[in-house]
Amino acid sequence: MALNLSSTPALPSGSDILAPFQIINLSNWKLTLPISQRDYFKSGGSSPAEILPSNENPLNIKPLNQGFSDSNYFYAVDVDKDGQVDEGIDYVVFRTPLIGGATTTNSSYVRSELRELYDWQLGESTSLANWNNEGKHRLQATLRIDKYSANDSQTVIGQIHAKDSDKALIKLQWDGVNKPIRAIINENPTSGKPFSLEFDTVGLNKFTYDIQLNENTLSINVNNTTRQLTFGEGRMSKQWDDHEFYFKAGNYAQANSASGGVFEVNFYKIAVEHSAAEVPEVLFIAGSQTLGSGDQLLVNRLKTNGYNVIVKDDNLASTADTLGKELVLISKSASSTIVSNKFAAVDAPLITWKNELYDDLGLTGEQKDVNFGSKSSQRSINILNANHQLAANLNGNVTVYSSARVVGWGAPGANAINVASVAGNVNQSALFAYEEGSSLVNGTIAQDKRVGLFLDNTSALTTNALNIFDAAVNWAVA
Repeated sequence: MALNLSSTPALPSGSDILAPFQIINLSNWKLTLPISQRDYFKSGGSSPAEILPSNENPLNIKPLNQGFSDSNYFYAVDVDKDGQVDEGIDYVVFRTPLIGGATTTNSSYVRSELRELYDWQLGESTSLANWNNEGKHRLQATLRIDKYSANDSQTVIGQIHAKDSDKALIKLQWDGVNKPIRAIINENPTSGKPFSLEFDTVGLNKFTYDIQLNENTLSINVNNTTRQLTFGEGRMSKQWDDHEFYFKAGNYAQANSASGGVFEVNFYKIAVEHSAAEVPEVLFIAGSQTLGSGDQLLVNRLKTNGYNVIVKDDNLASTADTLGKELVLISKSASSTIVSNKFAAVDAPLITWKNELYDDLGLTGEQKDVNFGSKSSQRSINILNANHQLAANLNGNVTVYSSARVVGWGAPGANAINVASVAGNVNQSALFAYEEGSSLVNGTIAQDKRVGLFLDNTSALTTNALNIFDAAVNWAVA
């Protein structure tokens, strides 16, 4: 329907001095308006008009980040009328009149709302301007609700949306003067299953929010109250991890689009940050700083899988080197005499394929060839617990060496997880582990996860062996 815009709102003094882009960095956003392309641009269809941060806007309309302003929908207010931006005082008005207008796909509501354009290039579809959840992604805002519809006083003020889902990961919603701010979370990107988390009741006062997605952890903060959720834990589906996302901020009125009211939301700040994933560090303790072919193969494997590997000679390595490390690995090439029980109590996951250290670490008893040992001329191990992550989706007799080599083994305690044995002897565990907090054979408590591996110091490892190594690393750091 065509809109009657003859009734332009009475604007506060100073509304024509600054442009919105001077208060909010709009270089990586597009603006969706509550009016159709046909009505706004005098051409196009019934979809909402969008203002881009480029010269591609119809009718020579200014780019969003170079001066666009519209007193009906989106404009800045210079409170003291000095022509200078006063942070926290001057603001941008997102105005959504409920006079019909145009709605987006899968919605019956109108909006004056920004959609983030992450790493967008001129000429590309804006639907491709998204980010994955690797690293840290943050949307911060300071705002105040100024006007609302008394009959239906709800508006969405911040979102994380997924590219290939019609379900928002989160909608942060103002529900009315006397109601708390509410985060509406969808459990699943396919089925939705929304639930709510409540925050402060802010009324018409200025408040802040901070929405972050850091790897798989969603964090929502409103006025210094924080709630956190993690994909794959509790109610949250792991399926969210397979999606790309984008932020939205503005005034998405959850009210009858033709009820005749108006929503106005004043934003003093909207800021987005994206930072690359921190590269986790692991400590690799070997017999020498100059690695043999077997150690080099595993170090390269770790690097390929995204780890920064710190190699330490066993003579020089100390417990101080484990601080801040995601994982400690002790190679077959390390000296059991030098290393001994030095790392037994470290508060970090530990994997070793030096079977002579099993007793020093409390993983087995102390008697060689009874509680730990090795078997020569082997090419395979026998998977006993195929359902465990450490089994790397393998089962039965599995070839781990391309030529006959030594398989290390241990006889771990009752609290261990036995995953694989020496071929032909189920009492000699070739792959075992302890969960954090488990009682070890020597009566101590595992300060973090511990894994004993069968590996010989060789590059003659099969794909199966490397997959088991990867599984051990992934399980230990999870």
